[in-house]
This record gives sequence, structure tokens and C-alpha cells, in this order.
Amino acid sequence: MSLPTKRPAASSSSGRGKGTGADKTGLALLSNDDLGSLIRFDDESQQSYLDEEALLELCDAARAALVDDGCLPEPLSTQLADFLAAVVMDEAYGIATVGFPVLMHARLDKLVADISAPSSSTLDPAALQPRRDWSSGRRLQRLWRARFRSDYFDIDQMRYADLSRFGRLRHVVLDDDDQLGWRAIASQILSGGPAGKLQFEAGDIEERPTCGPYYVTALPLLSGREELGSFPGQTRYIRTGRLSDMHLALLSQVGTPIRILRGYCLRSPLAPRAGIRYDGLYTVGQYGLKLDEETSIYRVVLTLQRVPEQRSMQEMVLIPLPSQLDDWRLFQKYEGDMVRQKRGEQGFLEWKTAKAEERVNLAQWRRAMELGTELRLLSRSATSGSDQERP
Repeated sequence: MSLPTKRPAASSSSGRGKGTGADKTGLALLSNDDLGSLIRFDDESQQSYLDEEALLELCDAARAALVDDGCLPEPLSTQLADFLAAVVMDEAYGIATVGFPVLMHARLDKLVADISAPSSSTLDPAALQPRRDWSSGRRLQRLWRARFRSDYFDIDQMRYADLSRFGRLRHVVLDDDDQLGWRAIASQILSGGPAGKLQFEAGDIEERPTCGPYYVTALPLLSGREELGSFPGQTRYIRTGRLSDMHLALLSQVGTPIRILRGYCLRSPLAPRAGIRYDGLYTVGQYGLKLDEETSIYRVVLTLQRVPEQRSMQEMVLIPLPSQLDDWRLFQKYEGDMVRQKRGEQGFLEWKTAKAEERVNLAQWRRAMELGTELRLLSRSATSGSDQERP
């Protein structure tokens, strides 16, 4: 039998069935004082259980650090090592402290897979901690595969099936129209009005400033480019196109705060890696519009200043978190399946080709941006060195 999780029913040895209760005490995990932030106590049952949300935060933090530089900072490294060692000990004694619902929600399968990946072995071979985490991750992966069997291998299929029923897509549907846009079905306020259009992808519908229920303008930056300004929190958004694409409504918003949403197709160092992210309030400092008479193409330049006393952009750029990227990949698969269902194989191939071109263009732009950053750093370093050599 397993110990109870946040759900009322304890999980059985398979992780998914109902148990009669917990008749064992966790030898390591639930009695580990160093892991108190991951454990809660239920007054009614007088038993400890794992906090799924705290565990998800730990997994997201660890996976993000592994992706960034392959090295976990302290105290995250120690906490993760203690957690893995405790779970391995419980599993070795046949105590199913981690039930399947907890594993599925906290993305523990993704965590042990990332730790066990070959890229993790590129860490400093002289460091004991990475080797211990790698060993614990591999062992835990084997133990969970043996305990959960087919459920463990089908876990992503289960998440995919839950996406439109209980997940992030439970309140939206894909319209069968020329644009194949996503439509909210739960709330007119959520969907932006009676038309029910909810912008999920750049290019699905026109990008226009919209006004929410509290009369605060929201500007989606889903295409074009954005540059960092001269002052902290300042950016310049640049876009070309027709006059109707130039956000003329913002002329009356200069000097007032607006909500900014950034999409993954925006060519900006602040753009999210996937999806659309709400980045808080900005003030429109300047609005500039110019017409190229030879091409009849307009160019708008918006100077935006981030309103102070908000969550810092250093934190915001970390979003989407690894678990959210997992959902994004499932969303892309779901969208492809919906396009194939509504448009047939030819429509699906056209959609797939457009997405592939989009990925290539974004990857090329990101490489160019990273190269430009490296060149600027080298230039500054060389300038600083020459100044120090002068008598």
C-alpha cells in the first residue's frame, strides 16, 4: 500500500487504483526534516502527504537549471539530491510514497529523464553531486517502470487525453473557418466579446489593441521586433505593414498604462520560448508612424516603459517553465490533429510546412541575436583592456 497523497484515495501498488489506507510509515521521504517544504500534514487523517505544487516547483526549477547550464545551484542541488535519495530508499523498501497522480502532475517522469539524459554526463566529472543525482535518477526510473508498468510508458498519452477535458484547452475549441482560430467557449470576457475569438497563435487573427472589462488596453506583441531601450525597463517595438496594422488606437493611449502580451513569434530578447505570456503593465512613452511612399508600407515605432513595482522581467523571461513547455508540445500535437481532422491531409501538410518554416526562421533569428550579443561583449572587453593598458 502507498501513503496518501493530496487526493482522498491512496494509490495502490500500480499507482492508479484505490487503496484501503496506509499501513506503513515512509522510511525516508515523509520523515525527512530537510524536505519539509515538500511535505504537508493532514489533520483529519493524521498523516503526512506530498505537496504536489511544491514538488512541481522543485521539478521545474531543476529542469530549467539543467537546460540552461547543466549545473544546479545551491540549495536546489542539495534539496533535489535529498529528495531523489529519499524516494529511492522508499521504493527499494516497497513503500509507494509517490503515487501515480503525484508523479504525473509534478512531471517527475520528465525530471528523472532529464537527469538521466546523456547531456547530464557532460557535467564536471570531478563533482560527486551530479554523478549521485544521475545514479539516483536512473535507478528511480527503473523502479517506477517496474511498478507502474504500461502506465509509466503511456503517461504522455494520458496527459494528451486530459488536455482538452481537464487541462489548459478545456474551455476552447478550434473553429472550422478560413483562419482556424481558437475560440473560447466558457466566457465572453475571456474570449474578448461575443465573437469569442481567443488569440493563441500569431497570425490566426489580426493583432489589434483590445480593451478589457476595466478599460485597460491590452496590446499583443505577436509579430514584428522589439529592442531594449537605453533605460531600465524601456523597449522599442517596431512593426511594418498596412495602415490598419499600425495600432492607431494607441495614439490616445500615450502616457497611460496598457497591458502587454508577448508571443513566441515576436523577435525580441524578452519573447517567451512558446505560447503567449502576459508581461504586466507598460506606459506608452512615444508613438511614431512613417510611410514609405515607394512601397506604401507603414512603419510604427512604440516606446514602452515598464511600470515599476511589478514582478521583474528577470523572473518573467523564465516563463514558460519546463512543465508549461511540456503542455505546449502537447498543444502543438493536439492542434495538428485538429487541423488534420477539419482540413484533411492536404491542409495538415500545409499547416505542418508553415510551422516548420516558422521554427527555422525563429532559430536563425535567435542564433543571430546570440552572436550579436557575444560580439558586443567581446568588443566591450577589448575596449576595457585597451583602456587599462594606457599609461
